[in-house]
Amino acid sequence: MKRRILLTAAAIVAAVPAFAQIDSMTLKPIVKAVREGDEEKVRQLLLKGDNPNQTDTNGQPLLMVAVVACHIAVVEALLKGGSVVDALDREGYTSLLRAAERSDVDIVDMLLKRHAKVSAQSRQGTTALMIASRLGNAEIVRLLLAAKADPNAANRYGLTPLSLACTNGSSEMVTLLLGAGADPNLAIRGGETPLMTAARTGRPGPVKALLAQGARVEDRLPLGGQTALMWAAHEGHVDVVEALLTAGADFRSPVDTGFKPLLFAARTGRTPVVRALLRAGADLNE
Repeated sequence: MKRRILLTAAAIVAAVPAFAQIDSMTLKPIVKAVREGDEEKVRQLLLKGDNPNQTDTNGQPLLMVAVVACHIAVVEALLKGGSVVDALDREGYTSLLRAAERSDVDIVDMLLKRHAKVSAQSRQGTTALMIASRLGNAEIVRLLLAAKADPNAANRYGLTPLSLACTNGSSEMVTLLLGAGADPNLAIRGGETPLMTAARTGRPGPVKALLAQGARVEDRLPLGGQTALMWAAHEGHVDVVEALLTAGADFRSPVDTGFKPLLFAARTGRTPVVRALLRAGADLNE
């Protein structure tokens, strides 16, 4: 079976045991076998009565050790041997969250089929869907949404899967989440809406997807009064500016300091944006 996994350099490094200096002879045989990906040895030890739900020296359940190392055969053996699929590590992560971090589609699929809790949140409120949305892994997002993951769940900072997808500028991810019921106007803590995030990031695809699903173009930050248009003008994202203007964005109203989108663009040297605003009717003398 061809493994569906995308390991970043950081993930590969993270998968290397931080406890490598520990003499492997001091480890329990099953812990050593799980770390090394020795599926046959793991099965033998489970048959002899070893507990599949013990933890390693870092406090990680054996199942999670296998997940983090991407040893899918060992993951399967542990699940068949009775590992608790939603056991937590010291950060409150489940194996499903760790598999999403590794962008390991096959292990995510396996855990979901074993009824892993799709809504599980870490101590910071992170869900697997947030992780996959941030990383831009469409396959995992689809699996999680099919398992009824909540696209509007927020972490302790108010970040949602949609806000994270807008940050990475993925049109596919934004479209998937909106199609699953993500609220295009759900603001994070501080008042920034998905449209503002997408406008600041600068890719027109997510902006257009949000507008098509009813994102409010005139929402403002409570502190300062910036709109999506003002963010796009300030950052020089002319394609986004034009999309927002087409959707009826107000280019005349100022922020709390009195600045208008045209001034935002002009003072940062965003000539293409200045021209777009002038074509829309902005007045240099206002």
